[in-house]
Amino acid sequence: MIEKTIAKATLFLTLITLLPLSIIQTQATVQGAASLFIMGPDAVSKNMELKAIKDSSAGGVVKQVEDFKLGVNNVVSVPLNAVLTISSDMKVEFTGAKLTPAATTDSLDIPIIGDKINLVGVAQGVYTLDVIVGDKAYECIVVIAIAQNPQQVINQITEINTDNTSFTKIFEKGKNKPTQSPTPSPEPSICYFHPNDDPSCVPVDGQCPDDAPNLNEQGNCHPSGCPPNFSQLDDDETGTCYSDKNVIVCEGSNAKVLHRADCAIYEPDTTPSPEPTPEPLQELKEETPTTTPTPEVEEEELTAEPEPKADPKLKQEQEQEEDQTKETKTEKEDKK
Repeated sequence: MIEKTIAKATLFLTLITLLPLSIIQTQATVQGAASLFIMGPDAVSKNMELKAIKDSSAGGVVKQVEDFKLGVNNVVSVPLNAVLTISSDMKVEFTGAKLTPAATTDSLDIPIIGDKINLVGVAQGVYTLDVIVGDKAYECIVVIAIAQNPQQVINQITEINTDNTSFTKIFEKGKNKPTQSPTPSPEPSICYFHPNDDPSCVPVDGQCPDDAPNLNEQGNCHPSGCPPNFSQLDDDETGTCYSDKNVIVCEGSNAKVLHRADCAIYEPDTTPSPEPTPEPLQELKEETPTTTPTPEVEEEELTAEPEPKADPKLKQEQEQEEDQTKETKTEKEDKK
């Protein structure tokens, strides 16, 4: 009897030894791990949750973190061809990243350049993103170029939180690894968003940096304009850029504000102004026009003077003188 009991115990221990360690223990408790954050073009930071670790002391067995669970604060929405930025509260080295479409297991390996993950060429949809940091894997949900369907995102969160097997493949290579990774575009200056809060926006020796050449009313530096999908508010002299998701455009004035109540400042005054009271008209008396009398012109009476009557005696004397003159002239001609 004792020999049979020993034999059964020996067989049980042998079977236990032959079982994979992942079945014996699939969960791990991790303390003091780094926290990871992910940010899209809208500069809104979201958390990435530590999902699994590779236990090198147990032959590289992958174990899921005991309290792993995703929520709405682990969902980041981005446009097509966006660039994601990964950050941490500790100094870490990013090993790689995997992007997995919802309801599939076909993962896509995405290289990390510095702290950037470039999504150029990735189709729109809902994805699970895993970022590998050494022997640890962090996870979040990425929604690319589609309006968030709350139910679709909730379904993806529920599926991830209830899946107890996919974590074993989280450190494996993806099926469609891209051969080239485009150079990510530079991140916009922090002075677009926090000109009065970040030390890099304070002028040095009175000079602003090249990427933020303008001084605001507080004496801090900020760039000109805003990046795409960001706007400045009306009458805001700080130069701060706000996400268009949070900016309200007032009707009528098109002023940009953060609170709809502020639109009242820019609404035109619609109170009608009182019309002036007309002055009473003075009675006009009809006046007879005064005519200036035309001066009478006195006509001069022209009286023709009578011609003097011819004197017969004088006439006779004239005729005699004429005859005598003729005779004298005849005599002179005869003498010649």
